[in-house]
Order: sequence, then structure tokens, then C-alpha cells
Amino acid sequence: MPGRQIEFVWPRKRCIIFIGITGESLLRTYIAEDDIGTYIGPPKKVNIWILILTILSGRWGARGYYRAFLRVTKPKFVLTFEDNALEFYLTKMFYPSCVTACIQNGRRDTYSSTPETSIWKLIRQAVTPEFVPDVVLSHGEPWSSYYVSALGSAARVKAIGSVRNNAINLVTRHEPPRVLFISSFPNLGPAGNLADSADKILGYWQAQTLTFGNFYRSEGLVAASAAETASTLGLEFCVLGKRPEWQQGERKYYENVLGGQPWDYLPAESKSSTYERVFTNDIIVNIDSTFGYEMFARGIRVAFIGCRMQTAGLPKIQDCEFAYPFVTDPTGPFWTNTDSPAEIRRVITAVASMAMSEWDVATRTLRAAVMPFDAGNHELCSVLTELGMKTHGPRTWSAEPTSQN
Repeated sequence: MPGRQIEFVWPRKRCIIFIGITGESLLRTYIAEDDIGTYIGPPKKVNIWILILTILSGRWGARGYYRAFLRVTKPKFVLTFEDNALEFYLTKMFYPSCVTACIQNGRRDTYSSTPETSIWKLIRQAVTPEFVPDVVLSHGEPWSSYYVSALGSAARVKAIGSVRNNAINLVTRHEPPRVLFISSFPNLGPAGNLADSADKILGYWQAQTLTFGNFYRSEGLVAASAAETASTLGLEFCVLGKRPEWQQGERKYYENVLGGQPWDYLPAESKSSTYERVFTNDIIVNIDSTFGYEMFARGIRVAFIGCRMQTAGLPKIQDCEFAYPFVTDPTGPFWTNTDSPAEIRRVITAVASMAMSEWDVATRTLRAAVMPFDAGNHELCSVLTELGMKTHGPRTWSAEPTSQN
């Protein structure tokens, strides 16, 4: 089995099983239980004993392997940050006695790695009302609707905001405002030349094929318009990088896009460094990044330019638009879903013209619905305690260095 980690140790019983390693450090900040194991299934990791039991059960395949794993480890709780992992949603069917909870990790839409299906369709096909998770903790109303549509009205879906955003304690700094564009540049390795991957298939949205070039075309278009608008307003313009400095492609991409415009590049250094880069008075320009919504939740001024699908040539697909499907208006005082340079200028200028106090009053109600902000994660701890898990209570989290993913 090339490329797989092979494990020969008999897996013992566990109180809690995490599905996947995503957010493990963050979850352990709040969970006080010591007896925690992690499930990493094929093709990344195979436990020989679980594999033998899977074969003997006659239920070969990823689902059969996960069923055998649960029956050996006998967890009291199954918890995950990988809310798009189908294994999680099968847990109650395979092992009904355990308590299950998942936490939304990032912005969700109808993306799929195959044209035939999506995670939402797979959940609908696999999960019946009597086997829905005990709780799904979402970022907010726009994404709660996806979980409810897949799991049915019997599912308990609770909006608690972004757990990662809630966990990071930012230092308030009142510096001169800047226009910060949030980059979503893909991980293309050290060189990272987007042009080399332009024709490669990134994925499928509602069975429509999107290449890397089509999907990321909006990055350059919006960044260029934002830089021009910042110059007109007399404000510094910065690109808030998605990638660390050693991935040189991101910086080179924006150097080419922005030409002679004055700008600064702020690469990612750790999972919290992006948060630490933001000043209280900044104006954020966001296409569809989770981070943009997190700053919106905190009350930072954010201009949303949700034009990704329009710029990709698929305007009928409403994924990636501002707060969709909770918000359906294509334009608003601080958002637009079109890629018109004039509209981009309008939105950024309107946001920049609002004082922080005006912004707070104008957006407070919508912010609370789109993505609530719960400093220290009181709601998370309350839900976990209610489910029977021991927690350390509300607190902040120190992030680890940025990974290569």
C-alpha cells in the first residue's frame, strides 16, 4: 500500500475520538478529557488489525473500515473539525451509543471533487433521521442551511461563529487605516506559478467544471480594483497573503497583477499571524474567504466582492456570493456580487467612508446572523458540557506555525 502509514498496534478503547487531525490543537484547548484518540482512515493510514476485522466482517471499503474501528475503540464521543468528512455523518448508524458533534471548519458551498455528487448529496443519501448527529456547530445562518438541507429538520444545528476566530485574542491597535485585500491564492508549492495550473481542473460546482485559472481569476481582478481605489482614497494598500513567504508564487502573482501600483505584501507566518496583521481601523476587501467573514464578525469594516462565479463565467451559480443563501440581494451597502470595477469602487469607498461607530450600528444585526462572535468560545464549552464532555472552559488559543497545506 504505497503512500500509506501502516500501524500494527491494537487500537484500544477511547473516551473521545477525533476524526482527522484538523484543529486538534484548538479542540484540546477546550476539551479536558485525557483519553483521546484520532481516526485517520485509508488511504492515509491503515491499522492492520482493523483491516483484518474489516475483511472478516465482509464489509470491505472505507465505510466498513470505519465501522470496524468504532466497534474496537468503542468511543463515548466522536468529535470533528472536518465537517465535510462523510465518516462523521455515518457514525451514529455504525455506533449508535456514542455522542457525536462536528464543528464547521471553513466556509461551505456546493464544491465537489467529482461532477456526479457533493458532500451534501452523500449525506442526504446516507443519513436517516434517527441517525443524525447530536449537534452540528456552524459558523452562522448562511451555512446552517446547508447542514439542515442535508440532514433534515430533525438535526440540531447551532450557530456559534468560527471557533478559531473566537479563540484568538487580538491586540487592539488604532493605526492609520489601510485597505487590506484577502488573498485566497492556492497552495502550488514553492514556485507556485498559477499560470502553469490554469487549465487543470480544480473541482466541480453543481456539476460545472472549474479550472484553477477560472476559479482564481477574480483574485487579480478584485485586487487591482481595490489597489486603485485605495490610491484614490489616499490609503495604503496591502495584500494579506494566504501562503507563507517560501511559497513565492503568491507574491509574484500580485506583483504581475498590480503592476506599478504601490502595495505591500503580508505573507502568512502562522495560523494566527493573519489575525494579528489586522488593525482595528483597516478596511478589508474580501471575495469569499472565511477570514473575511471572521473579521466581519469582529466588527472590522469589510467590503465583500462576491464575484467569483461571475468572473469564472458561471453567473447562475450563486455559491461564493456574500452570505448566500441567507442573503440573496446581489448588491448592498457593503457588498456586491458583480465584478464591475465601478461596483467594486462603490463598495470599498462606501465602507471606507463609514466611521467605526457608524459601521457597528449599521451591521450589528446582520453580523450576528451571518457569523456571531463569541470571544473565548463560551457557547462551544456550554454545548460540549451539555453533551457530557469535560472542558477547561472559555479561553484563548495560541496557534501553531502555518502548515504546507
